[in-house]
Amino acid sequence: MKTCVALDLDGSLESMSNTMLDLATALEKSPSLELRRFHSSSKRKSPKELRIRRRRWRQRRWLVGRGKAFDKLFPAVNLVHVAGDALPPTNYIPLVISVDDLRPLRSKAKAHPRIKELQRALDKGATLVVSTRTGSHEVQEVMNCRRNQIVVAPPVIPTQPPVEMGDCVVVNVAGGQERLLARLPEITAFAKSVNSEVLVLGSRAVNREIRGKVGTVRLVSRLKAAETLQRARVLIDMSDGARFPSLCVAALSAGVPTMARFSDINFEVLGGCAALVEPDQEFIESLRELWHNESRRKLLRAAGIERARDFEPNAVALRYLSIYRDILRDYSA
Repeated sequence: MKTCVALDLDGSLESMSNTMLDLATALEKSPSLELRRFHSSSKRKSPKELRIRRRRWRQRRWLVGRGKAFDKLFPAVNLVHVAGDALPPTNYIPLVISVDDLRPLRSKAKAHPRIKELQRALDKGATLVVSTRTGSHEVQEVMNCRRNQIVVAPPVIPTQPPVEMGDCVVVNVAGGQERLLARLPEITAFAKSVNSEVLVLGSRAVNREIRGKVGTVRLVSRLKAAETLQRARVLIDMSDGARFPSLCVAALSAGVPTMARFSDINFEVLGGCAALVEPDQEFIESLRELWHNESRRKLLRAAGIERARDFEPNAVALRYLSIYRDILRDYSA
């Protein structure tokens, strides 16, 4: 008998595509799993997806941990997996919650609504899936839960086409606006010296914040991240370290040499295949080496392409299948 898992397609963990959709497509290849897709906060896209009656009303209830239990709505489902804001209550089946954004857990007041929502779900037996081991330790310190309620699985990062003729400095900014503005004069001066262009990838909110402060640098919506990567000779990641470095992994899969700030999460994910720069290191020297040193570029390209395979849909789906199996076994014990 197949295990029936309901997977919420809202709440993607990655900016370049719908991660949950990619995961669903890979999971459906498993002969031991019956996957039922649903949308917790948007209209369903196909008649084959679970239909949630009075969805908007239920969504508001789910956001505060109330409403009819998911297994009452869909009795045939054995497990429900979500990654977005809405956390549907369950009575007798496991709830799995993928957590990628650690910013709410770093709230100084420790009173962020997301912490309360996750704690409420944990108290009822939910399992949190954190994208890195480093992040799981951070979650463990903040949340009051059993050790076996936190497991590790990365988000799906689709492989990007190889970049053959990249000629731009692409800068990804995600919570690192101040560092970007501090480094931008150096970056633009270097780009000018090699007749290149600087492209800054950011969310609409980030681009609004820094527009007018970056001179003639071109701001690009993160929705165009995949096509922008195809123009990159080097990717510089300016991140606050609160989220999985998904764009860096995408760059690695495309063979783009990548620079990122040294942090525990970046070392875990990117160590050995990207240039991790300490805050007090010579930033431009590292950029210059990645741009000009062909032997260094070749080494990083090979290592990056190999590392990126760990985050392809099929590899991540196998990890989630293992997680589902272990959780269901514990529930039935």
